[in-house]
Amino acid sequence: AWYLTKSQVLRSSDYGIPQIRDRIYFVWIRKDLAVEEYKFPEKKPNMATVGEYLINDDESFLFTENSKWWKTFMWYMNNNYNRWKFSVDDLLKDEGVILDTRQSDLRIYKWVCPTLRTWRHWIMYIKRWQLRKLSWFEALLLQWFPKKKAMRAEIINDRKLLAQAWNAFTVSVIRQVAENIPF
Repeated sequence: AWYLTKSQVLRSSDYGIPQIRDRIYFVWIRKDLAVEEYKFPEKKPNMATVGEYLINDDESFLFTENSKWWKTFMWYMNNNYNRWKFSVDDLLKDEGVILDTRQSDLRIYKWVCPTLRTWRHWIMYIKRWQLRKLSWFEALLLQWFPKKKAMRAEIINDRKLLAQAWNAFTVSVIRQVAENIPF
């Protein structure tokens, strides 16, 4: 074999980013570099809180009864899977709650973001007792893109930015994997 090959599934929340994101990481090191072994980085959970990333105060991301998708949201709240489990009023009392819609299910997380992925209706969260949609800027931050670079991304269509953030690997995990290469 020409390469030392290693692979492992890593979860972003185990490496300091408050997002449940399992991805397989591969490391290939050329044999001629005389590297005998590679070990994936040790887990470093709880380095940051999700509140540090949910910082967009733009009013256009508020989600209210007047929002375009409110009817769809209420369908999630009242369908056969969720009826009587949650109420909007109760959710609004719980700062730090993150809501994830997928197919006919509504999942509730506390102080951790579910995996950012394409083809979902939305991720919402409670901040200052208001329901807010996750913005593209916040999605980029949750993938650990630097704030200055994330802010410059506003020239791209919101939906395309969300898709890019949702499909990205978490930058800090990649950095830690790379830093563990013994050179």
